[in-house]
Amino acid sequence: MVHSHENIKLSNKEEILNKINEKTNIPMSEEILKHNLVEKGVSSYQFKLQGSDAFKPIIETFKKLSKGNYEVIDFWFNKYNKEGFVKPHNHKPSNSLQLHPKHI
Repeated sequence: MVHSHENIKLSNKEEILNKINEKTNIPMSEEILKHNLVEKGVSSYQFKLQGSDAFKPIIETFKKLSKGNYEVIDFWFNKYNKEGFVKPHNHKPSNSLQLHPKHI
């Protein structure tokens, strides 16, 4: 089980924020990054971010917190404007993708 840690410190927080802003502050980003669950904001849900060096510390921190029992297969960011939010929803595993501990 992964526990939430309020005080996680990433050495490249500014680089991560710059990368997010780079992807969201372009003309048409509102349309390109539109997601039906995100109100007053954008989401990178449909794009692969794993290859970006800026996000590697997030992945490595997660793996460390999970004691290597889980692998990151996908992740995304949501960026909200004032009063933005994600609509309530459930995460149901599909037949083709199920989350399992790395070591069972």
